[in-house]
Amino acid sequence: MLPEHHLHPQPRLRLDQKSPIPKISKVSSALSQAYRKDYTNNSPVNPALLEKIVRTACDRAIAAEPNLTKWDMVMGDGDCGEAVEGVSRAILKDISSTTKKGSLFELLYSTIDKVDDMGGTLGAIFGIFLSALATSLRTTSKEAPDYAATTAAATTALKQYTGAREGDRTVMDVLLPFAETFEKTKDFSKAVQVAKEKAEATRYLKPKFGRASYVGAGGKEQELPDPGAWALYELLQGMLDGKN
Repeated sequence: MLPEHHLHPQPRLRLDQKSPIPKISKVSSALSQAYRKDYTNNSPVNPALLEKIVRTACDRAIAAEPNLTKWDMVMGDGDCGEAVEGVSRAILKDISSTTKKGSLFELLYSTIDKVDDMGGTLGAIFGIFLSALATSLRTTSKEAPDYAATTAAATTALKQYTGAREGDRTVMDVLLPFAETFEKTKDFSKAVQVAKEKAEATRYLKPKFGRASYVGAGGKEQELPDPGAWALYELLQGMLDGKN
């Protein structure tokens, strides 16, 4: 979890307020800079497996772009699919070099830099979460990292920056139950299944943040998944596919 002095001075990121987003999106870089020293050999993993997991996740997110764009054109600003595809392609461009050492930190910090360029609320959420995850990983065993516990700690840290919770029809509708299930079961596959169910369930939630909260009458034609929530599910499912 992020040190306490990093958490409280920052304003809470409200997903229905656009003005703080560009400033908050810089938080991920600020939080991660202090932890970038001597990380290269921490939490080593098989380089080939690491590349396969990330490549499969990004490929799946890119393939989802048409649906993400279509759904966001109805309920949002229409740029979610393009943003997710863009950051996925940016990650893939450097994937061989960022995974060749088998260092999770090499990959995480490279990804954080690319996510910071993603912009928008989803980019801010992803960036802060990944920075908090990197911080949490530094406190776990290098030989046998507890990914479930570090994911839960990163999610707890992220909640300091956003008022969105499960039921608000945002990416948090997938991230929070995924992290909770992963922490309880230590089973990534089960957690991804929960992520899928929760992403599907956003079809029937009333938006409480952003443009979606005041667009349209909410009829059958708007029973579409939340694009950000679905994007996260696609990434998680891709990671699982690459792992297996």
